[in-house]
Amino acid sequence: MENEQQLDALEVAHTRIQTALDTGATSLSLSGLHFTYLPTTLSVLADTLTELDLSFCWSLTNLDGLMGLTQLTQLDLSGCRSIVHLDVIGGMTQLTQLDLSGCMSIVRRAGVWG
Repeated sequence: MENEQQLDALEVAHTRIQTALDTGATSLSLSGLHFTYLPTTLSVLADTLTELDLSFCWSLTNLDGLMGLTQLTQLDLSGCRSIVHLDVIGGMTQLTQLDLSGCMSIVRRAGVWG
């Protein structure tokens, strides 16, 4: 059942990513989708995406799919209770808003927090 939910979530995510690409959208919401990792297709939005909402993606543990999204200014990870590491955030030099409320599993790491 869990694998089926993961596949369903990834399918929804791919559809939303394709729509954002087709329309030139600068923001994307994948809020509430239950996947453990981000779809690799997210990278096609690297040049245009400035706002990303991943709130309440409870199963999300791996943020590697955010690599290359250097134009992000807003990232909402609120309620992503399974995220442990934020290493990938360190390369987001344009980021001005980061919501980590409800992310209780995060481990403090040098280089991310200063």
